[in-house]
Amino acid sequence: MMLLNGLFGLCLVLVPVLPSTTSVSSTDFSGTWKIDKTSSTYQRLNEFDDLTFVVTQTAQAVNVKRVIKQKNQKEKVNELTLYPDGRGEKVSLLMTNQKWDSKTTWVNGNLVTRFTVTVYESTSSDYIRYDYKDTWSLSKDGNLMTILTEITARNVPQFLQGRIGDQTYNKVFRRTS
Repeated sequence: MMLLNGLFGLCLVLVPVLPSTTSVSSTDFSGTWKIDKTSSTYQRLNEFDDLTFVVTQTAQAVNVKRVIKQKNQKEKVNELTLYPDGRGEKVSLLMTNQKWDSKTTWVNGNLVTRFTVTVYESTSSDYIRYDYKDTWSLSKDGNLMTILTEITARNVPQFLQGRIGDQTYNKVFRRTS
């Protein structure tokens, strides 16, 4: 009985210091954001007439509606939900409906999503892996949102190593509301 009382008392002492499973951030990405092509380094932006992100955010989720207007094509809208507590979600790249497993967490007030895209290379029968890391951040005045994308290429066959490698680029958005 004394052992049980001691264990119960220990649990009461430890419970308040256990970390919370809910991440809280001081960064709120909520709003409507239009791409700033001149400040962005993502080369494929020249294929777009416009790119708008509409973001709604709670403590549990960041919902993103991506509105893509391409030259001479119908407007494309796709949505994704990021869970910053690290539980995982499915994400897609801008120009594809294919989805990949990802994990999102808060790191120093920035939203960081990590996922891997695997591509089959038929010439060598190899699978090339592209590890993506997207880091969302806001300017101090809250009017610029930057998504820094870092891509690490793994398992690249020797004959493609001059053409396929690591990449880093950003997409900069201006708040419109």
